[in-house]
Amino acid sequence: QAYQGKFLFIDIWATWCAPCKHEIPYLERLKQKYAGQPIEFISVSIDKNVNAWKKFVESSDGKDQFHSMPGKSNSVNDVYYAALIPAFVLIDPQGKIINPASFRPSDPALELLLDELLQKKNDQPVQ
Repeated sequence: QAYQGKFLFIDIWATWCAPCKHEIPYLERLKQKYAGQPIEFISVSIDKNVNAWKKFVESSDGKDQFHSMPGKSNSVNDVYYAALIPAFVLIDPQGKIINPASFRPSDPALELLLDELLQKKNDQPVQ
């Protein structure tokens, strides 16, 4: 499990959602800032048009990009109750949701929160 023992920040978005696309550069900056830290950033699209999503992510490296078909019972937006997008979900290293409606990447409060969480994690003795 690639995300075990790490924080996970999930971006739930779609290609047709302008506010979602607005957050992408901020998310990329966070990925760079926290590279090597115990946190992973993934983006999950809920586009009904899978081809639109594929075309959009071709321009990125794609490794943190996933697709979840809306309307299916295990669709990501149903799992995390994300009725409105963009939605950002923050999960702790034990898999518990810290914040089901987290700050947006463009909000400086997110970095403060992540810094605090990572600092606490780094201060814990390794088991």
